[in-house]
Amino acid sequence: MEIAIEKEVESACISKNIKTVFMPIWGTTLLHIDDLPFDPIKDFSNVITEFRKKTKTVKVRTVLSEPTMNSLPPIKELSGIEKYAGEFIPDL
Repeated sequence: MEIAIEKEVESACISKNIKTVFMPIWGTTLLHIDDLPFDPIKDFSNVITEFRKKTKTVKVRTVLSEPTMNSLPPIKELSGIEKYAGEFIPDL
């Protein structure tokens, strides 16, 4: 499903002559993509047993702590593409 959505967004950008580079964001596993002991593009297995065997010695990274009030920098002004991309994100 995510791949289909990525393709729709990419097609919409192309049709409106918006030049952009799509960078996939890792979110498939608890493990960070840089910690995997294999190339996830070439060697990722959709079979859980194979994936588990390859990653059994990899440790899950420590979760970042929740930011405290006013500890984050102010939000910058959105660029044109960021405003356009916001049209694809549902209100939460």
